This record gives sequence, C-alpha cells and structure tokens, in this order.
Amino acid sequence: MEEPLDPPTDEAPKNLLQRVRAWAAGGGKRSAIITGVLTATMIGTVATWLLVADYAAMPEEVTLEKALAALDAGDDEAARLLVARLQDDSPDGEDYSGQLFLLGALKVRQAEAQWSPERARTEYYIASRYLSEARTVGFPEDREGLGLYLLGMSLVESRQYDSGVETILSAMAVGKTGEAKAHLLLARAYRSMPAAKHRLAVDELTAALTDNTITNEDRGLAVGMMADSLAKIGRFDEAAQYVALSTDLNPPGETELLRGKVLVAELESLVGPIDSSATPTAPSAQVRTLASQAIAALEKARRLDKLATDVTRQSDYLLGRAYELSGDEAQARDRYAELRRKHGSSPSGIAASLAEGDILRRAGDPSGLEAYRRALDAVREPVSYEGVLLSLDEVRQRLREAHQGYLSDGAYRPAITLADRLTPPLPRTEQLALRAETLRRWGDARLAEAERLAPRGRDARREGRRRLREAGVAYEQLAEARFATRAFIDDLWQASEAYADGQSYSDTARVLERYLRNEPLIRNASALLKVGQSHLSLGEARQAITAFEECLTFHSTDVAAYQARLDCAHAYLEVNNLERAIKLLNENLYDTAMTPLSPEWRDSKFALGRLLVELGRHTEAIDCLTEAIDRYPDDPQALTARYLMAESHRHASEEPLERLADAKTVNEIERARAEADQHLQRALELYKSVQDEITLATEADDLGRATLRNCYMMRGSVLFEMGRWEEAIEAYSNVTTLYQNDPFSLVTLVQISHCRRRLQDNVRARGAIEQARLLLARLPADADFATPTNLTRPEWQRLLDELVLF
Repeated sequence: MEEPLDPPTDEAPKNLLQRVRAWAAGGGKRSAIITGVLTATMIGTVATWLLVADYAAMPEEVTLEKALAALDAGDDEAARLLVARLQDDSPDGEDYSGQLFLLGALKVRQAEAQWSPERARTEYYIASRYLSEARTVGFPEDREGLGLYLLGMSLVESRQYDSGVETILSAMAVGKTGEAKAHLLLARAYRSMPAAKHRLAVDELTAALTDNTITNEDRGLAVGMMADSLAKIGRFDEAAQYVALSTDLNPPGETELLRGKVLVAELESLVGPIDSSATPTAPSAQVRTLASQAIAALEKARRLDKLATDVTRQSDYLLGRAYELSGDEAQARDRYAELRRKHGSSPSGIAASLAEGDILRRAGDPSGLEAYRRALDAVREPVSYEGVLLSLDEVRQRLREAHQGYLSDGAYRPAITLADRLTPPLPRTEQLALRAETLRRWGDARLAEAERLAPRGRDARREGRRRLREAGVAYEQLAEARFATRAFIDDLWQASEAYADGQSYSDTARVLERYLRNEPLIRNASALLKVGQSHLSLGEARQAITAFEECLTFHSTDVAAYQARLDCAHAYLEVNNLERAIKLLNENLYDTAMTPLSPEWRDSKFALGRLLVELGRHTEAIDCLTEAIDRYPDDPQALTARYLMAESHRHASEEPLERLADAKTVNEIERARAEADQHLQRALELYKSVQDEITLATEADDLGRATLRNCYMMRGSVLFEMGRWEEAIEAYSNVTTLYQNDPFSLVTLVQISHCRRRLQDNVRARGAIEQARLLLARLPADADFATPTNLTRPEWQRLLDELVLF
C-alpha cells in the first residue's frame, strides 16, 4: 500500500540539501535511493581523481638522447633510470646499441668508485662485455671514440691487455680526446702484460708527457712509470733524470722508492745471475757503492711511508735484493722472510718468497722447496696477479730457473715435487713437459749410477727403470694435451723411448703402434724396428718378425734396416729358422753399403759367429769370430766371442779325435793327433785369456762369474782330452776351491776322480768321490742342483754311491 504523502506545511525548505533531506525522510525507499546516488557519485569522483593524478604524474617521453644527456651531465642515477625505461619501452631492440653503451659507461663509473680492487676489476669486466657488444652492433652516433676508449679502459683494468691495447689504439685513431690519458693507459697495459713491454711503455709515456692536456697528477704517475721502465731496459742515466723530476711531482717516499728501484736494477745488470756452482768472490767497489746507495734510498722510503703502504712492502723486497746482490745473503734472507711472513700474498711477498727459495736452494737447504710452494700458492689465479715488481712472465721464468737449478744439481726429488706444482702459473702442457724431462733425466742418472756400481747397482737400476716408465706416462699425458698440434707425434715418440729404456716393452709397442697410425712417414722405419724389438723382448718372436719384415720390405735402404736385420735374425733363431737368420746377417755383412766401421756391421759379425757356434758349424764359427776379435779387440762382445771360439776349437777337436780312434797307419795317427792337439791347445789358450780377463776385472756380474767357472771347468776338460792329467787336476781343484759350497763342485770332484784313475791312483780317486759324498751331505736341503748340474740330489747320491765302489 502506498505511503501517504506528508501533509503540507507552511514553511518550505531553505535550500536543495534541506529539500533532499526532507524528501528522504518521507520513507525507507527514498532513503535507499539517496544512499545509492551518493555512493555512485563518490566512486566516480575518486576514479576521476585517480585518472587525473596519473595523467598529471606521467613523465614526458623517454629518449636515448635524454639518457645520454644525463650521462654527460654526470647524473648517473637519472641515466640509469632512463636506460631502464628505454629497455622496458623498446622490447623490439630499438636503440639497442645506445642502451649497451649507456650500461657499459655506467659500469665504468661504478668501477671507478669501488674501493676494492677485486670488485673494481669485476665491474670493469662487466663493462667490457656491454661495450664489446655495443661495438659489434655499432656505437651511437658521435660516440665511437668514447665508446672505444671506455672499452679499452675496461679491458685493460680487467686485465685483458692484448685486446685492451688494440681497442685503445683504435680509439686514438678515430680522434678520441684526452690523448694523455690514453697514452698513460697504454703504458700501464704494456707494463702490466704477462710479458712486460717496457720499450713500448717508454714510447707511450713520452707521448703522454709531451701532451698539453696532461694533469699534474697524471704527470707524476707518468714520470714514475718512465723511470721504472727505463731502468728495466738498462737506460739508467735517463731513469735517474726522471727520478729527479719525480721530486716535485710525487710524495717523497714514492720518489725514494723509485730511486731505489733504479739503483737495484743497475746493480742486477752489473752482477748478473747468481751462480751457485761458482766460487764466491768479494763484490767489487762499484757493486758495494751501488748497493749502499740503494739501501740508503730504500730505508729512507720506508721511514717516509708513515702508513706502511705498498711503498714499504716494495722497499722491503728491494732491500733484500740489494743485500743479496752485494753478497750478504743472510741479511737478504732475513728481509725476504720477514716480508713473506707479513705480506705473503701481495706481489712483493710473492717476489720475496721466490727470492728466499733461490737462496735456500743454492745453499742446498731443502726448505727452499717450501718457499717456492708459498709463492705458487699465492699465484693460484694468474689473471689476478699484479706485476708490481715482477711481471707474470718473470715469475714463470724464476720458477723455470729454480726447476732447472734442481736438475743441474742432480736434486731430482725436489725437482719433480716443484714440477708437479707449476700449474698454474705455467700452462698444463709446459708443466707436463717439465715433469717428463725431470723423470727422464732422473731415470738416466740412476741407470748411469747402476752402471758405475756394476753388480752392486741393482737397486739403482730398478729405480732408474721405474722413473723412465713414469716419464713414459708423463710424455703420453703431454701427447694427449697437445693432440691437435704437431708436437703430438714427437711426444708419442719420446714416450716410446722412455718406456723402452724403462723396459716396459708392452707399453712401448702400444705407443709405437699408435704413432704409426698417426705418422706414416717420419721415423716409420725406426718405429717398426722398435715395435719388433719390443715384441722380441716380450718373447713374442712371431710378432717381432712381422714388424721387422715390414721394416725391411718398405724401408730396406733406411739406416734402421741394418739393425732390423740383426734383430730379425735373433727372432728367427727363437723360432728355429736358422737359415733365414744366417741369410739376414750375411745380407748386412755383404749386401749393403755398410762397412766394418758401422756398429751394425760389427754386431752382425759377432752375432753370425755366435749363431754358427750354435749350429755346430765350428770351422766357420772360428773364422768368423777370429775376424770379429781381430777387428774389435776392445769391444765388450770380444770376451764372449773368445769364449765361444774356445768352445768351437774344443768341439772342432772331436772330429780328428774320432779319426784318431779309427786310424790304421802311423801317418794317420800323427796327423789326427796333431790336428786335435792344435784345436785343444788353442782352446786352452782362449779359456785362459778369458779367465784372466774376468779375474782381473774389478767387479764381475752373474754372467761373468758363470763364464769364469766354465773356463776353469773347460780348461780341465781340454787338459783331460790332451792327456795332461796333473794339469787337469789342478784346473779342477781351482773350481772346487772357488765353489766349495756349490753343487757344481760335485762335477769337478768326479772329474778329478777320473784323472786320478787315469794316473792309476785309485786310492786318491776314491778319496775324491768320498769328498764329493761329504759335500753332498753338507749342502742344504734347498740347494739348487738343476742349474749348475744335470742331476738332482737323489741322482747324485746314486751316482756317487756307484763310483765309490770302483
């Protein structure tokens, strides 16, 4: 039901608001309507206000030009905000090169504001990435010179020196303003490179100092660098002039440090490298004068450096160097040690550790190795090394010289310890090369020592071969590291030689087979020869023959073919193909260009004689061995050749002795007897000469001792054949005396018994057998009977039991 209208009144509302209130009071629906209208009005008002406020706050359009203007004005924060807006507003890459330039330039300014050198270097590195990309895309118009300069600065400060120098030179070529700063930057780069280029630095510093735009602060820096670089290249008088100029431009402490640097550099050029093997001499008057002046300047620099900055650290190192060069190594070592203890990781501390190590190494002190280790630990990251006193290349060279010093002194253990730690700062390939060289020389030295010690050098020989095998491993690792270079082939060859000398023949063959797969031309014949030799040493005669025959087929005129024939003959001997072996040796002797002066001809001659003996062709063997001994009487093979020739003469007597037994006439008997005696007498002489040579030798190896024993025994046998029983007994008795506790003496006692029986002295014959039985009982249970005799212990027991009955 509709609500009734309010009754009219005589008093009307005074205004619109009062009328609205009065109307809304007329009922609930009217009140709800009024509330909705007011709410909508409020919402609309707020929305309108927000739109207007947003529109009012909206900045004007962002452009690259405005961002560059902010950068030029030094308002880095505004430039940073603007470039951020540009990145948001240009998703399609519009003004991309300009944005990169701005980001790089801002990073350069951030780096300049850093207090930490490491953080600054990181910021410069980031800047270099931005600016390098901007250079690739193209710097903004009229900004190429500045962009190149900032890029060059970023590269130099982040220690990318080669790229930095190239970029700064490009910046100067396009007309970069502020030439003095560019020249200074180039000079710093040249001086800070791993291989410092002081002559180029001097040229750049000269250009900077003659530039009218240079500031007094930069002039002071340039004068200091100029004096140092001139001293490094030996221009000491000019360096001293710049030290004098530094007095008015740099703090007094820095000037005195500079004076000390120049004096120490002159002192180094005068004294030269310190040789530990040379006899110490008193320093000259000039050396003493220079050292005194340097020490005075450096001590003054330390006093003036109240805050103990890098001036003090550099002065401490240079003081040590001045003392060392003047011959006072004790004082120098104290200075180095003190600096190393306080500032071991600083550039001055690293230089001090190296110098301390040099002094200790020259004195033979093993703690020198620890000093080098400290220096290496401090240069774990070569890119972060700052060459204030020593460039990175100078550090590397000092380490190489330390390693070479150990090698020269024969101190192989510290040399290998140092070599194993040299990467970084040395490249991995160089470290492996030094390790391989060290092991190679160590192994060779131990083998040479074993040769001097003769039979007592067994341990040295064993260690030497082990070191050579380790060298082979190192050369293989080096080959892998240089696989893509020409050195790969040479490294494999060095590995094969080290393995061969270390008697690791399976590794030798394996490496050489890989060598042959990768290098079909160079050293091919020698490689096949070594493969064959390796298989032959392993007892693999057939594989050896395959390699030797390939060498002879494809490289018959190569020098290696001569040795291949000789070794192939040994291989054929192993497989009982004696005719082929003889043919190969004869080819070497008669069908090649070799002469008797050739080592292979000599070895072939001796080898042929040995082979003929083995074949039982004793007359030919005697002729061959006689020629070999006559030509090469002092060759080590001559001793064995004389023994084999004695054996051939002894065996050659068997044929006339057989004829003697069958002879019917006096002439036949006399002729056969004379021929047999001739061979036996010659054998007797040869056995005696071999026996005397071995006896007179200072030391005899196992083979020599066995040969000596056989000479005694064979002389007795020859004398027995000649019927000279008393002399035979004497020869056999010598064996019994020398080997009285050896099963071999059983043989000689039996032979003595036979001689006694020929002399009809049966009592003493049985006495010799009884003596043998006593010896047999006395020999230990584990005595070796098989090697020196042909019978076992039980067989000897039965034989002696039977002989004693006669």
